[in-house]
Amino acid sequence: MSYRLRQLLALAKEHPFVTACLLIILVAGNLSIYFSQQNTELESIQNRLRKDGDATSRTINAAVTLRRDGLMIDNTLKEIDASLVTEDNLAENYGYFYIIEEQTQAQIGELHQNASPAAEGEGKFKTVPVTLTAKGTYAQVFDFLHKIETGSRLIKISSFTMHRSQPTGDAVTLALELNMLAYP
Repeated sequence: MSYRLRQLLALAKEHPFVTACLLIILVAGNLSIYFSQQNTELESIQNRLRKDGDATSRTINAAVTLRRDGLMIDNTLKEIDASLVTEDNLAENYGYFYIIEEQTQAQIGELHQNASPAAEGEGKFKTVPVTLTAKGTYAQVFDFLHKIETGSRLIKISSFTMHRSQPTGDAVTLALELNMLAYP
């Protein structure tokens, strides 16, 4: 053993109380450092869990709104599905316009469903082009056009022209090109 170590041990034997206090201070200091590090880690975990809890709480509080929005989306999707046409069902597609004709008293002159354009990508829907002419008074034809725009089918009017059928009077002719949204 070295001379200095022997002196230290002799001093420790001479003053046991001081030696015990020094050992307690060293052990307590190391434990204090260890617990301080553990406390810092636990505070970090607690902050993360508090943030997660707050986010979860906000989600739970928004659950009623989310359910209501989900129902609204489901209902809207059902309405969209109900308003789609089937390209091959000419009777129903033409019948829609004849119902409007009956409601407005405008007379349909020509009504043709054209071939659908080639599929554009992988869309969920396709369009069915239709051309038609309607004749009647300005009020009747305007009502006919309005019912097409606001009716139960999803229709996009591509173009339309309206002109007088006769040089005098209220009779007009409406020519429409439109696209009906259809199942693929």
